[in-house]
Amino acid sequence: MDLERDITGVFPSSVDTADWRRLRILLALEAVETALCLLDPAPADGLEIRALERVRDDLEVVLRIDEIERRL
Repeated sequence: MDLERDITGVFPSSVDTADWRRLRILLALEAVETALCLLDPAPADGLEIRALERVRDDLEVVLRIDEIERRL
């Protein structure tokens, strides 16, 4: 089920769409950080950990920009 929609397929009126996007970004960031923690002791062959680190860094930037825009 899409996180942005309730069971009827309509956006819940009490939740802002931007809040859902922020939640999805936070969940993605958490997943990347978890993957990095799991791979830290023994990286898998052929897996580019630096790519995951770049994705993590990009998600953190997106969250910082979102926070600044919310304050304006």
